[in-house]
Amino acid sequence: MVRLNIPTMLLLEEKMKETLRVTTRVATVIQGRTSKGRKDDTLMAMEDSGLNKKRQFHKEYTELKKAILSLERERLAGHKARRDREEQALEEHRRAERRMKEEEMEYR
Repeated sequence: MVRLNIPTMLLLEEKMKETLRVTTRVATVIQGRTSKGRKDDTLMAMEDSGLNKKRQFHKEYTELKKAILSLERERLAGHKARRDREEQALEEHRRAERRMKEEEMEYR
């Protein structure tokens, strides 16, 4: 599960709201046709603009998700590296204790 910090979550939420607004505007423009069933040139331009905004939003949203996942992978890799170092240090400590016990037994 990906944990997100508060600013990232707010940014994602705002982006999701924006896509809903763009989708609603595009749907409204698509419905606006002339009496003969043809689209008016201005409506077509508005529709293209709305679709371009929607595409741009999805591109930005995808890039943001990729960046978040990349940061999450880096964070997890850092945790794994730290855990590996801790385990290695613990193993070295245990070996040193065993050697000390063996030396102590030899002296007795």
